[in-house]
Amino acid sequence: MTRRHMDSSIGNQLQEFEKRFRQKISKAYPKAKSEEIEALAAVIFSLVASPDLSEAGLKVALNIIKRNLEIETINNTRTQRGS
Repeated sequence: MTRRHMDSSIGNQLQEFEKRFRQKISKAYPKAKSEEIEALAAVIFSLVASPDLSEAGLKVALNIIKRNLEIETINNTRTQRGS
């Protein structure tokens, strides 16, 4: 994984996958800042790549992400309304 930025077939494929994944996140959360999209992609990727994460642990992690995204969505909506 540490070599994904090297110029190679696998590295190029991983970079393209990461780019498309960030684009999907930005479509789902169009008001998210680029660093928020980058962070969310990294968190999701780390959950997928974590070999010792149990199903219960994964559910907890996903609920934390979901709560945070709901808070951000609510805050963005309030900002748009001027509340």
